[in-house]
Amino acid sequence: MLTLTPISPANRPQLWALLQQYLGELARYYHDRPDETGEYPYPWLDSYFSDPERAALFLEADEETAGFALINRFSAIGEAPDHAMAEFFLLPERRRKGLGLAFARELFRQHPGSWEIKYHRGNPAARGLWGKATAPYSPKSAALGEETVLSFTVNKEVLL
Repeated sequence: MLTLTPISPANRPQLWALLQQYLGELARYYHDRPDETGEYPYPWLDSYFSDPERAALFLEADEETAGFALINRFSAIGEAPDHAMAEFFLLPERRRKGLGLAFARELFRQHPGSWEIKYHRGNPAARGLWGKATAPYSPKSAALGEETVLSFTVNKEVLL
């Protein structure tokens, strides 16, 4: 069973650990480097526990953490989306089993409205996942440097 569970401040350390793994993986595309403590900075993390326009969710499969999603309302292309996927991560051992697509669809089901998803074009896994997940919604695609931004609307009446 797949569930999306809001992350409480008490679970911030677990989210931080997963976020570090995720940012380390993304470093190959963005050429980021860890700071002097060996960690990748993420200055927005605390705002996910205080800003009502942000949501931090654990992705759970069979009652075990499989990853996380961070959602906000900030547009990369000057739009005003209801939801923007800031970060989306599945643990490596949970990949290639259809879970990413299933979690994306559940996120859309639970959060209908206008969406924006940005990913690095050099990341084939992100390109494949978001291409499949958004195809039913006929997304508009915009190029932003080395990134692609997909914008689309999930109507309550047309949920998959």
